[in-house]
Amino acid sequence: MRSAGAALLLLALAACSPNPASSSPVAQSPLGSGERATASSTVALTTSTLPPTTTTTRVPITDARIFLMGDSVMAALNPDYTDEAHKVLGGFGWDVTIDAAESRFPTAGLEVLKSRRREMAQVVVIQMSNNYGGDEAQWADQIDTMFDVLDGVPEVVFLTVSEFQADRREVNAELKAALKRHPNMLLADWNALGASSPAFLANDGLHLNPKGAHAMALLIASEVGIGPAYGRPTTSTTRAKATTTSTSTTSTTTA
Repeated sequence: MRSAGAALLLLALAACSPNPASSSPVAQSPLGSGERATASSTVALTTSTLPPTTTTTRVPITDARIFLMGDSVMAALNPDYTDEAHKVLGGFGWDVTIDAAESRFPTAGLEVLKSRRREMAQVVVIQMSNNYGGDEAQWADQIDTMFDVLDGVPEVVFLTVSEFQADRREVNAELKAALKRHPNMLLADWNALGASSPAFLANDGLHLNPKGAHAMALLIASEVGIGPAYGRPTTSTTRAKATTTSTSTTSTTTA
């Protein structure tokens, strides 16, 4: 998991959720208030903005494709919002596919992973359970099932969720416990990064504004080890650029 020091370095660059007693997600756009990013709303990207990885042993990655799957918090990185997934990760030469949608619970996330498994290469990034039903055992089983679906993917990165409500600590606790069961799992601490910088969040305290979308994309890049500083491949150094599939699936009524 990303160290606290690395998270603090990322701060210098400056989840859609139901009520715990409810099973319905809150109506909310990916950026928190229906806003769209502007050219001036993100921080300029340079390779020096990313802290060095703290992972001592990394799996060899030879295919510079990355698949992102999440709910409306990650959906702020979609092409029809900030497009930060492509601006940051694609800016380092990686082919990016993002499937992040409003109102997505882990059960729906599992279906996305199953239906799009053939599109995934060696790196998959997931943020799930901003919509959390309050059942720790079920969430633990869902994490394990996701790894069953992703069998053969050498690097699966989960992002912690914002602990804007007390029960979200259960979500992150189960993610940390899963590290012991899945050696190909990495954990990027979005909760530490987002909670420590309200400037990254929309007025609901959960969803991302454009600066937050940029920071999340950089956190993913840092955890995966994307960029010249890490020695990870780029499309320009490993193979001809593949056709990029970009998916932005959003709901018009809920988040």
